[in-house]
Amino acid sequence: MCFNCVSVDVIRGPTTPPVTSGPTTPPVTSGVYSPFIPFGLGGGGSQFVDSFRRHLRGRPLTTGPVRLVTFVETAVGLLKMKEVCEEVRRLAPTAGLHHDGVVFGSDDFCASIGATRTPDARELLYARQKVVATSKAFGLQAIDLVYIDYKDTEGKQVIHPGQIQAVQEEFSPSQERVQWATALIEAFQQHQEEGKGAFTFRGSMIDMPSLKQAQNILTLSSTVPK
Repeated sequence: MCFNCVSVDVIRGPTTPPVTSGPTTPPVTSGVYSPFIPFGLGGGGSQFVDSFRRHLRGRPLTTGPVRLVTFVETAVGLLKMKEVCEEVRRLAPTAGLHHDGVVFGSDDFCASIGATRTPDARELLYARQKVVATSKAFGLQAIDLVYIDYKDTEGKQVIHPGQIQAVQEEFSPSQERVQWATALIEAFQQHQEEGKGAFTFRGSMIDMPSLKQAQNILTLSSTVPK
């Protein structure tokens, strides 16, 4: 996810969606825009979806759905996150939208609850955990808080191009983990062919959750440019 590019924008309040085809141009091109919608007092996501659908006026999107990213940045938004995700999941496909992920807006959230942002972000632990759990329950990306000291060596959600390489290197699985995951999956497949379920691999018991973790490692490794 990148904030400083032409394909991303933040929607705050009622707006006209970015569909520019005139009445004589039936298709609408997507793939160049990812709207970011904050979770406010409720209904913000559904209002945007409804507005986007009305603006399309039945015209098809030519390059697939527009990826929608929502923000959690207030106490009310955090409490309503599940409700809004359910609403957007139900309505988004009717408007050519795909709910792609949720961003945790940490500084706005701190202001909402009257907290002071600290280096270890301990005051945000509960909110971050809730955003992750709810996002994953809906199959969404959970995009963590911004680390505003962008020249430091730590961070989550990048806000400067200079952070990208370091973040990819830090959060990519190590070669050792990739090798471990590959060997585990191969061993699992072999045991499946032999009709066995749980088994021991390098001193640890392996079952389906372990297999899923290994698959996640290989998936993450394959998505990061080398």
